[in-house]
Amino acid sequence: MPPSAAPPPGGPSSQTPPTDRAPVLPSQVDFGALPSDFPHEVWVSRDGKTLYIRAEEGGCGQATAEVREQTAQRVAVALVENQPQAKGQMCPMIIRYPVVQAQLAEPLGTRQVVLTMEKRPN
Repeated sequence: MPPSAAPPPGGPSSQTPPTDRAPVLPSQVDFGALPSDFPHEVWVSRDGKTLYIRAEEGGCGQATAEVREQTAQRVAVALVENQPQAKGQMCPMIIRYPVVQAQLAEPLGTRQVVLTMEKRPN
């Protein structure tokens, strides 16, 4: 996370991952599809079945994680920022860095985590 963009307290999403987790090694995560200034933090639960990923959201947007693929070699997760399309809605011009969760069918183990991102109107 860029040092000048510290996450604000509170908000609808958790700003910190649970304490019962371990970091996923950077060599096990493909951040290539994310912008260079996007947070590069991923953790896994002790049982290996939940990923906690630092996402980015701004204004009235809300970040979520969607598991797109799970194979024996990799887990593909899309970080999605849902953006409301209400006309005339005022949204603050701030960026937040919540931690979102992705549930896996099997423990992560040594599989590669591949992250992508998209913005979606809702």
